[in-house]
Amino acid sequence: MKRILLGIAIIIMVLGLTACGGVEPRSIMEYAWGMDTQGRVSIFYMGREGGRAEQEYRALAREALDFFVEMDLLFDRFNEQSDIWRINHAGGEYVEVSHHTIAVLQQALHFREMTGGRFDVTIGAVSDLWDFSFQAEPHIPAQADIDAALETVGADIIISGNRVRLGHPGTRIDLGGIAKGYAADYIADFLRGHNVAAIVNLWGDIVLVGERPDGYPWGVGVGHPFGPILDNTRFVLEVREGSVVTSGLGARSFRHNGRLYHHIMDVSTGFPVDTDLYSVTVISPNATLGEGLTTALYVLGPYYGMRLVEDMEDIYIVLQLEDDSVLTSPGVGPSGGEGVVIPFFWYD
Repeated sequence: MKRILLGIAIIIMVLGLTACGGVEPRSIMEYAWGMDTQGRVSIFYMGREGGRAEQEYRALAREALDFFVEMDLLFDRFNEQSDIWRINHAGGEYVEVSHHTIAVLQQALHFREMTGGRFDVTIGAVSDLWDFSFQAEPHIPAQADIDAALETVGADIIISGNRVRLGHPGTRIDLGGIAKGYAADYIADFLRGHNVAAIVNLWGDIVLVGERPDGYPWGVGVGHPFGPILDNTRFVLEVREGSVVTSGLGARSFRHNGRLYHHIMDVSTGFPVDTDLYSVTVISPNATLGEGLTTALYVLGPYYGMRLVEDMEDIYIVLQLEDDSVLTSPGVGPSGGEGVVIPFFWYD
């Protein structure tokens, strides 16, 4: 039955592209690099729009991705010209920053409060002790170094107008758990202002802009976190608007002495959170909320994570667990089920 449902999903998507009197939707795609990942903007339009459409849409997509590059320059804590580097190295003094930096820090403080401090962008001094790049040899930081770094976590982030300072001179901000979502939302708002149908994809942070030209829902594939890079779609979510943010442990992790170490830190221990979650997907109105919730769900775990979102409107989650099982919040399930809001289709 699962195979049949999946087949129907694929047929609907393909047939939808040839509807509207034989005029097929077209798309352009542009790329940019930032925030240690590839950003992609795809704009979809009907073929009848004429020969000028492709050039105009390509220019629009490139302009949208300029914002992505700009925000990478603002938020990169390793770039000495960035707002975050300057805040981190100001010794607790005020630093004048961009309105984008103010906005993303305000969102980060909101998530800190929402999670009782379990989500905290002041984790940077701890993050700096770990290296999850593919080039690095697996390395566990010394406990003394972790203890010293933990002393800087939880410090106040004081915002006054367009200035920011930190309550502890040694604190380091790391926006890795929220910056991409903010950038994706900003790009999406820019594209909405030009009345286009588009997908903004910042490598796992996806925002769906406008309605598909053929009228069908957007299909967003989610893979297994430890599966192959290519041909690794485990299920497809059908979503008409909003964002789909997926965070998996496979991309930035290593195993040492049989234990999995990954990039999502526990602010109480300075070690990766001890979790049986391998992948978290959040469907929400915007990617800033979605990305913040993916990190929050990892640190809270499946039970308390479900409790966190159960009273939140228009939030749906899909969790892939260590034992390969899948948990979903109410309103998510295989297509055809009663009360389904976000149907998904399994690859088996």
